[in-house]
Amino acid sequence: MRKDDVGDLPIDCIGMLKGKTVTTLVDEDSFEFSSQTGQDIPKAVTGGKNVIFYGAPGTGKSYGIKYFIRENGLPDYDPKVGNPLVFRVTLHPEYDYSDLVGQLRPSVKENGRVTYELAPGVFTSALKKAVENPDKHVFLIMEEMSRSNVAAVFGDLFQLLDRDAIDLAHFTNNAKIEIATNYSIDWAVFYQSLNHFIVADLGLAEDKQIGPYFINFQDEGKVDENGQPVLVDRKQATELVRDKLLQYLWEDVAKVAQNTFVDKKLFDDQKISCFADLYDKFGHEQVFSKEFVDELGIKVAKVKKEADFEHAEN
Repeated sequence: MRKDDVGDLPIDCIGMLKGKTVTTLVDEDSFEFSSQTGQDIPKAVTGGKNVIFYGAPGTGKSYGIKYFIRENGLPDYDPKVGNPLVFRVTLHPEYDYSDLVGQLRPSVKENGRVTYELAPGVFTSALKKAVENPDKHVFLIMEEMSRSNVAAVFGDLFQLLDRDAIDLAHFTNNAKIEIATNYSIDWAVFYQSLNHFIVADLGLAEDKQIGPYFINFQDEGKVDENGQPVLVDRKQATELVRDKLLQYLWEDVAKVAQNTFVDKKLFDDQKISCFADLYDKFGHEQVFSKEFVDELGIKVAKVKKEADFEHAEN
């Protein structure tokens, strides 16, 4: 963490010193907005920051939040008065995804008929306000986060808040891997499809998913003339996946999924009976189940055609 990251915030943010408030900037995108060419309507504010203030009670976290909001769009913000662009919630051990995003609740009409309507949570309310005010900054303050079950609170929203994992045009760890002979796919497509399959199809918790840097495909710290990381070739990338990912998927995903009531599987039982089979056949034969191959779907076929074209050129 660099001091430049926190700008002029009047907080000692250098080092995790006991009794001090530390600010962690999760995303370095800056707050910016501009007018569309030839129009008076401003564009939506892009980027955004996920900021965590943490420290012992009385170390200035609340003051730091107030100052941060004042420095980033609301110079007159007063937490005692409040502001329609600032949403605030205090988390607790029982707080969950339905509280954050929203849930269906019964509503009795004048004629006595009972209907179910969506009661938006604070996240949805803040998002709606941001959509309605594209030229303004909207803030969502979540206090006492450490008291809650964070995975239960955020659910799949974690993937949306992790902007580096989904702005693929600037994702620098996106090597090509072969899941079968001449059957290639981008790592970014593979790991995101895998994450979706783990939760939606295998019924496992989000903590079984993997991140975009679960495997580092950079070639021994090499960079190109533009300072961008140089990635290993397709063969090396496939070997890295085989050596660093497969055992995790076998032990912590596939075996755990066997204890659920879901019929779908990650690997093809007809071809894979043990981890040795999986290790030997990966990259040569199709080792994944039909359900997961369907999850990859047209994305794999498209990349395969690109790989064939590259092979023809060479």
